[in-house]
Amino acid sequence: DGVPDCPEGDDETLEKCAPFSCQSFAHRCAYGACIEGKAACNGTKECHDGSDESYALCGGVRKQASGARPTPKTTKKPTAPTTRPIKKKCQIPANLSNVIITNNNFRTNIDAGSSVSTNTLVTFACQPGYQLDGDETLLCTDDGWNKKVPVCYSRNYCDARVLNEDKSITASCLFESAAVACEKIKPNTIAVIKCAIGYQQKNVRQKTILSCTNEYKWNYPITPCEIKCGELQQYSTPFARNGIPIEISEAPWHVGIYSNLNERDFKHICGGSIVSYRVVVSAAHCFY
Repeated sequence: DGVPDCPEGDDETLEKCAPFSCQSFAHRCAYGACIEGKAACNGTKECHDGSDESYALCGGVRKQASGARPTPKTTKKPTAPTTRPIKKKCQIPANLSNVIITNNNFRTNIDAGSSVSTNTLVTFACQPGYQLDGDETLLCTDDGWNKKVPVCYSRNYCDARVLNEDKSITASCLFESAAVACEKIKPNTIAVIKCAIGYQQKNVRQKTILSCTNEYKWNYPITPCEIKCGELQQYSTPFARNGIPIEISEAPWHVGIYSNLNERDFKHICGGSIVSYRVVVSAAHCFY
């Protein structure tokens, strides 16, 4: 990072730093270290070898000492030596437990309680049996971490998100033959998977009954269902007006489009065809 932390500066050498790459927003020193992109040619040497202020990089005319040695003035006080500004760093909380922390810039693991310099990307993961609460990748900025540092908590339940976040399936859970909510799922809980309305199984081998094991994992992966393609029924009769009511399963690709007149009332304006659970195709005049 341009700052020698080892007593003899062994951490800021070509041998140590050359194998690693810098982020696009950082400046690379001649021997391979990564510093802030705006640090180059700012008048302060922030690379350990001073290459960020080199003539080859910054150009211009260097100040040269004259041949004649100036006569010192006895009234002039000695100039205090310039000190290099301390680079800002981000602290990883020391009380983090069961966490695996990786410095993405150098692809090395680091310990809780240590610090990283600005412009460093850090990835957090959890030990087996634990689950991450928060974002897995954080960036160290001049103002500190760009997001809240995540923590790992004991995962004494099977992952319920895979049952509730996939809109193509519905799930019902049983524990000791009694219906329970598919939320905090204990081991030996059975999850019965069905395709949501408008979806169908991708293949006959798709598992529909899953079990939460003692390792807090599902015994089979959960496979999403696929959208049913529209097929006209044999008994369908086309109507321009005064159509007849049908079951939703007869046209699972169809959706009604409503305009909200106010907070309570909605007006049906058009119909549409479901392409996916996030995309609907309809006529342009319905919206313009």
